[in-house]
Amino acid sequence: SLCIGINWLCNLIVGVSYPYVSDALNDYAYVPFVVLLAIFYLLALKLVPETSGKSAEEIQAEYDSRREQ
Repeated sequence: SLCIGINWLCNLIVGVSYPYVSDALNDYAYVPFVVLLAIFYLLALKLVPETSGKSAEEIQAEYDSRREQ
């Protein structure tokens, strides 16, 4: 329920702030969202390990080794 609450809060922030962003940036109102999307994509590539073809034990071992570093 915490994640759902955070999701709703973020959606509220975007919904309330978008008219102001749209007025300020006119036709480029999508740019801040594209920049954030690119940042989060790069973070996911760096922080989320590849799990394809691995067993649950191998995935857990990878998370444990990351935690020990």
